[in-house]
Formats: sequence, structure tokens, C-alpha cells
Amino acid sequence: MVSSGQTGSTYTSGQLDLGTTYYFKVDAKSGTHVTSSETRSFNASTIGSFTDSRDSHVYETSLIGNQVWMTENLVYNSGGSYSYNNTASNDATYGRLYEWNSVSAATLVGWHLPTDNEWKTLETQLGMPAGDLNINDYGTSRGTDQGTQLKVGGGNINPSQTLGKNYGISQNNERKD
Repeated sequence: MVSSGQTGSTYTSGQLDLGTTYYFKVDAKSGTHVTSSETRSFNASTIGSFTDSRDSHVYETSLIGNQVWMTENLVYNSGGSYSYNNTASNDATYGRLYEWNSVSAATLVGWHLPTDNEWKTLETQLGMPAGDLNINDYGTSRGTDQGTQLKVGGGNINPSQTLGKNYGISQNNERKD
């Protein structure tokens, strides 16, 4: 971040990338004399949010490994969607339910339903053994507590994070460092 010619004592940056380390130092100039501070750093939070411009709903996000996930279910009311038990008040808890042929129209620009490989990347980041990733038999245990970690009150990847508010999350494009 560079701000030259600044006359005030505060600086507000634009949007920071989740989980990124930023460095800064201050150069104070008076005429030809320059005094520099030490270089300092800070880590941007792994928790973020964005506002859906279609309905002004604010969604929280979490950086898990190199993926950014929504930590709550989509609640956008579009054609081909309905409320759990046909009760609109359930949207805040469960999100909306979408018919398969309508879900892409409800998905926000820049977001998509996660692929199986993206789910496996998440599960690996949450500690699932590699040998469990391809188990598809409902009668065979798969992983340990990865599903619990995504629920409210579940385990955390990082003690400073709370992951999912609900049981389902969506995934944004992977971060490119």
C-alpha cells in the first residue's frame, strides 16, 4: 500500500484479501529531512463478508486453506426456489431450497456450487484422511469430525474462527497468491 503526499495522520485502504499478510512503514518528511518507522506487519482476518446486490443480504465468508467459502446458506428468493416447510421464516436458519434447473440463476456472480474435488480439498483441510476421500458407501464411516466442524458450535480449524452458521456452505473461486 502506498499513499504519497498524504497530509493527515490516518489512511484507509481498499479491500484486503482474506488471510494475507500486509507490511507497512511510515516515512515522515519535513523539507528534505525524512524519518522512517520500522516495518510492521499485520494479517488480514480469514473471516470476511459481502453484500448480495440483488437483495442486500450480507453473507459471511471464511478462508479455509486456499478456498473462500460462504459460511451460511443462500437465501436469495428466485424462481424455482422455496422455503423449508414452505415457511419463509425458515430461510434465516436453513436458507432457501432450489430446484436443480434454477440454482445457477440464483447463484451470485463469481460463486458456484462446489465440485466434488473442491469438497475433497475442504475435507482434506479439515483433517480428513486421504484414504477416506473417495468412500461413497453410506454404510462405511468416512472421515472423523469434518461435518461437525462446519456446524455452529462444531470444532474449528483455527481457534480464532467459527466456520459455518448452518450445515451447508458454497465455495468461491480459489485464491491465487
